[in-house]
Amino acid sequence: LRAEGVGGGTKATSAGQVRTLRTLAGPISLENAESNDLTISTLAGALTIRQLKAQSADLRTVAGDLVVTDSEVERLVAQSLSGRVELTGRLARTGRYSLQSQSGDVVFTPIGTDDFELEAATVNGTVQSEFPITVNEQREVARSTVRGRGGRTGARGMGPGRGNARILRGLAGDGGALVTLRTFSGAIAITRR
Repeated sequence: LRAEGVGGGTKATSAGQVRTLRTLAGPISLENAESNDLTISTLAGALTIRQLKAQSADLRTVAGDLVVTDSEVERLVAQSLSGRVELTGRLARTGRYSLQSQSGDVVFTPIGTDDFELEAATVNGTVQSEFPITVNEQREVARSTVRGRGGRTGARGMGPGRGNARILRGLAGDGGALVTLRTFSGAIAITRR
């Protein structure tokens, strides 16, 4: 399936091999679908993805929230310029997941595993995790770089700074899938279902 539009929304349900969904202005919804290599994009609208099984997915919106739930994707890029980005789903052991927002929150909720490798970065927000994270690197980047000490952190995380980028790298459990979470002015939350 390939679907492209200019104005208005796009909705696909129970679709076989979905390849591309695009619109200039409008929301896009995809539910109960499969894909090898999926691309979804809109300039002005929300992206809502539910029950997707895919090898790779590239999901992008400029103005709108991007929410992926109950899905199994091996490689995922999910980006919103001015909206919230959320992923709730099963992780492939060797998977790669990148969630990014410029001015919205980023929420990551893995299902069925406590094992993943984390890279989280924010400038004007916080990083909170409900999973214990073994910290490999925690630093605040400004004119001079400050390195944090290694160790273990629980539900707390890194608090808001003073316009400096805060970067956290570490492992949940035994590691596994690489999860990269980035936002400029939003908060990052790693939650349990």
